Amino acid sequence: MQTRNPKLKDFLQRVSGKEIYADFTDIDNTKMNPMGYGMYDVHNSPVGPFMINYVSGLTNIGSVVTKINVRVPYLDIDAVAFVDSVLDDGKRVAPDFIAFRNLIKSLKTRPSAMSYNKAYDKFFYFLTNPGIREANAEKYRHAEVFYDIINKMYAMGPQNTKFVKNKNGYDVRVRFPNNKFEEMTFQFVDHYDTFGNYPSVTIGIPRLNLFDTFLSQKHNEYKHEMIFNHVKGYIDSLKSGEPFVPGKEHLDLFEAKTRHLMSQVLNTRKVK
Repeated sequence: MQTRNPKLKDFLQRVSGKEIYADFTDIDNTKMNPMGYGMYDVHNSPVGPFMINYVSGLTNIGSVVTKINVRVPYLDIDAVAFVDSVLDDGKRVAPDFIAFRNLIKSLKTRPSAMSYNKAYDKFFYFLTNPGIREANAEKYRHAEVFYDIINKMYAMGPQNTKFVKNKNGYDVRVRFPNNKFEEMTFQFVDHYDTFGNYPSVTIGIPRLNLFDTFLSQKHNEYKHEMIFNHVKGYIDSLKSGEPFVPGKEHLDLFEAKTRHLMSQVLNTRKVK
């Protein structure tokens, strides 16, 4: 093992030579990625789950930084190794970077159903306690389900849509085939925290008592911006009568808990 860090050396020794599978999420969901940049999500290994984020990009000084970030909850590891095309020009590549890159090459990968944004969301909270991790996974799940429902509601056309202003937002009622109806509420309020104030939207499906709030911006949490902008576009379209561009977000709707939530939405739609 080339690393000089005792904790990293222990990690690499434990996983070296083992057959380890990783769910791989391509950084940009294309086949033009020979270096294998993206997220590696390992569920089972001799040290339990771990994740690797392998990325490359431009800096503000015009150089290219290639970075590998490894997170291992069981060993409390959050390690970063990088190579900068300017700062490391002509220098020996950091041993940690070489060790992590060799580990990535040794993994047996299979495609992930996640978008890179969703995989990064999991990575962002990977070292937090299980309650926090599940709460944020659930919020992403809600964002995906709401996003998909809005697309399907819009597809029913204005002739099947009833749009009513309420105190802080709007109630929308859409008729689907077989005379079943979907009802959602959207409440817009300003959100205040230590970073400032900005709009938020609380999205609800009242019959399921399912409500969740998303901010127009939140550092490193794409799910907020994704669904907020989608809702705003939909509501603006209903108000103006202008066409709405249905979202083309990569949604992971086949994950077990998401499928269960979607089935609840479909099975509880009433004929009215």
